[in-house]
Amino acid sequence: MNETTKTLSFAAVAGLLALAAVVTVPRYRPPEVFNDLGQAFYPEFKDPLRAAALKVVEYDEATATAKEFKVELRNGRWVIPSHHNYPADAKERMAKTAAGVIDLIKDTVRSDRPQDHEQFGVIDPLDDKVTTMKGRGKRITFRDAEGRVLADFIFGNEGREGVTFVRVPGQKRVYGLTAKPEISAKFEDWIETDLLKLSASSLRRIRIDNYSVDEVEGRIKNRHEILLTRDDSSGPWKVGEMTDQEEVNTENITSMTGALDDLKIVGVRAKPPGLTRELKQGDQRQLNQQDVISLRQRGFYLVRGELQSNEGETEVVCDDGVIYLLRFGEVVIGAGEELTAGTSADKKDEKKEGTEGRYLFVTTRFDESILPPAPGAPPEFAADPAWTDEEKKQKEEEHQKRKEEVERQKKEREDKVAAGQKRAQELTNRFADWYYVISAENFKNLRRSRAELVKPKEQPK
Repeated sequence: MNETTKTLSFAAVAGLLALAAVVTVPRYRPPEVFNDLGQAFYPEFKDPLRAAALKVVEYDEATATAKEFKVELRNGRWVIPSHHNYPADAKERMAKTAAGVIDLIKDTVRSDRPQDHEQFGVIDPLDDKVTTMKGRGKRITFRDAEGRVLADFIFGNEGREGVTFVRVPGQKRVYGLTAKPEISAKFEDWIETDLLKLSASSLRRIRIDNYSVDEVEGRIKNRHEILLTRDDSSGPWKVGEMTDQEEVNTENITSMTGALDDLKIVGVRAKPPGLTRELKQGDQRQLNQQDVISLRQRGFYLVRGELQSNEGETEVVCDDGVIYLLRFGEVVIGAGEELTAGTSADKKDEKKEGTEGRYLFVTTRFDESILPPAPGAPPEFAADPAWTDEEKKQKEEEHQKRKEEVERQKKEREDKVAAGQKRAQELTNRFADWYYVISAENFKNLRRSRAELVKPKEQPK
């Protein structure tokens, strides 16, 4: 073979090799791990008003238990099942919370390895197959009215620059989110916390009845009453039976009226159905054994046929004729749901660690006599023979105006009576179902002694 032939042979082989190399080079394909970036987690969940139930599950490492908080729409009412189906103020909050979930986008991929779930804090808090207590996240599930899952997430730890790790239950992949919705599992965030729904400016009379109940002997002890009154919303408060050497302690009275205005619900306990029914029907209560046991557990007792409180009571009179009676019961101590919802026994344990609260039993009624009396009708018009025709006409017009003004005032009072009766009944229906828990601070502000409401008068220098 001559040199020319060899050269051509080598060139042909080189060309074939080059062609084979071009044909066999793999085309570039983006890694599958990035295929879903920028997409919504649940693209079919677009209408926040479809959300009819929310469940939040958090893991308590101290007790090695998963704690659930639910808000559900039942028979047209939002309720909190974990708190005895207490009414939730959830319509707008649920829609806003669901809207925040709908907008969540898969920003970054962090891992596809199940062994990394603990590091990112996205282990399912409901997974009983995992032995570790660490690395469990917060699971949040939305469902529609038929119980179908709309969205389901496990939110984990936060990384650098505010990135939150999240995983969809049943999937291995862990994502990083730059935005995280604020989803509360706190009882107070889902209810109307303003317990009494009154304004401090509407208060006209406060009667503080300080006493204690001797549970062994079944009698009242250490009883003394304090009466506070004022004439109008801007007038000064007066304390009954003050001496010339005393004056009102305005600071403490303001703290008390402020506590009434802004009295917050810390927790709730359901009353027995029989007790609830009797309270809604009126003050005449035929209490059975279940009712009595329920009352005693929370510091309320029947003493000679009358319902009394372990730590006294306060009566509050408003200018619209609505009268509140606040009965203060036993101490309750706990943390989290233990304080807000309690247990079936709810036993007092002063050695228990946690926040201190106080049981409160509230009733309302309406007293028409609180309102200003209706004006009397003017006497019949009688013309004086000495009047001229012009004077008679003028007197008749004045008399007619007085009659019309009296009728207007009567109608205005009738409307106030109807409004007061309606408000008292609405409050009765609200309070009848529940024992409330209030904070120890509010209890201290409401159960004032006389020494706290008056002080020695400052002598002129």
